[in-house]
Amino acid sequence: MMDPNRALTYSDYHCFGDKPAGTSPGKAVHPLFANAPDGLSGDEDNGSMSAWYLNSAMGFHPLPGTSRIEFGSPLFNKMVIRVPAYRDQPARSLVISAPNNSQSNIYVKSISLNGKPLNKLAASNYGMDQNQLFANSNHAVLKFDMQEQPAG
Repeated sequence: MMDPNRALTYSDYHCFGDKPAGTSPGKAVHPLFANAPDGLSGDEDNGSMSAWYLNSAMGFHPLPGTSRIEFGSPLFNKMVIRVPAYRDQPARSLVISAPNNSQSNIYVKSISLNGKPLNKLAASNYGMDQNQLFANSNHAVLKFDMQEQPAG
């Protein structure tokens, strides 16, 4: 159970032991959460796994250090991402649709952006530059056509 009021000691860490964390006599007790780089106990990835999971659930795999995204298999039939206007950037929305997605239809047959098919770049790999999502409009629809068997 995650309890933000629970305390632990850095020098005598017993979170999974037989005595409660922060109960060793003479040890300094620190809060479990703090506004600092080490403020989330056990957060050695600084959110990388969460970001990977969310991108993967949307059917994306951003390539680090580039603006390119590769596509995978989304987990949902439909997701809507709304980005509010900020400074000189207009509001944007992206609809990710996979209407025939199911436990058996997990393979991508084809992908279209605003009704236009995306070209297959390599055997079973699709990708594009992120800037292409909103190249012609501030609202985009990315549609995944799913199937039961891997393509070709």
